[in-house]
Amino acid sequence: MTSHPETERAVRAEAARESAYTRSQRAVALAYGIACHALFAVAIAAMIYSIDQGLTWGVGPFEGAAAWTANLLLVGQFPLLHSWLLSRRDRNFLSRLAPLGLGRDLAATNFAAISSLRRRDSLRDSVAAGSRS
Repeated sequence: MTSHPETERAVRAEAARESAYTRSQRAVALAYGIACHALFAVAIAAMIYSIDQGLTWGVGPFEGAAAWTANLLLVGQFPLLHSWLLSRRDRNFLSRLAPLGLGRDLAATNFAAISSLRRRDSLRDSVAAGSRS
């Protein structure tokens, strides 16, 4: 049986029209993408600044054993948060963070944005827990 290129093109074009996003969905996805990239850029800038300043930038008066404890807690929260956000139940949570039925499509974007926020905060907090001379 031979296929007809015209028919195949028509079927593909119809499928593309049926699955196409609306203009408002595209605008929301673009805004989420821009926000995600901006949060990632802020997290990277915070990391660069922290390293440039010798990891002395931050908030908190931790020194000695309290600094070690705070840093261990911050190191531990990283895999725990990621595991929590990637569990089945919380993937559904990520899917509910976007409007217009885009939740499932933007779940990875939401995950990256939340991770960027946590990364930035972890740097700020961990350097606060570092030793100050």
